[in-house]
Amino acid sequence: MSVAEVYVPLMNVGIYIARVDLPKKRGGAAFGRRVRDVWEIVDYGKYNHLSEWAPSQDSLKSDFNNSFLLEKIAEKRGLSKEALLLEIANRERILNEMVKVDIREQREVAQTIMKYYEEKQMTIPAKRSLGSRRRGRVPREDHSGGREGAPKEEGSR
Repeated sequence: MSVAEVYVPLMNVGIYIARVDLPKKRGGAAFGRRVRDVWEIVDYGKYNHLSEWAPSQDSLKSDFNNSFLLEKIAEKRGLSKEALLLEIANRERILNEMVKVDIREQREVAQTIMKYYEEKQMTIPAKRSLGSRRRGRVPREDHSGGREGAPKEEGSR
């Protein structure tokens, strides 16, 4: 795919996805699709390699310590880069815990992530307690930092 030179700086990330032979069969298949490499785009012709697929472990190995974009985000938010790296590590931990306790349905995933953002800490609730929560729309953060899409009270629109 060709992208005009003037558009490249408008992008943040490049991702290479490929069909690969898997080290272990999954669902009877010996092949699958994996993100092979991830680069952040600094400028036309200037890219930082951030992640690479490790075939023997079937996992993505990432290193964000030299990330140009994280530095820009930290500066814009008034945070240290180390604070952002810690937040990324926390999010990775939460996702791994969700996999361990088999939280895979959209509603359960959304509720668990909502709880993380509300409490900024996380202990994965038992699966049976997730289904007992009040049903409603999942709040989303907009770009201004406000909340939209919060569950509505009965009878209101």
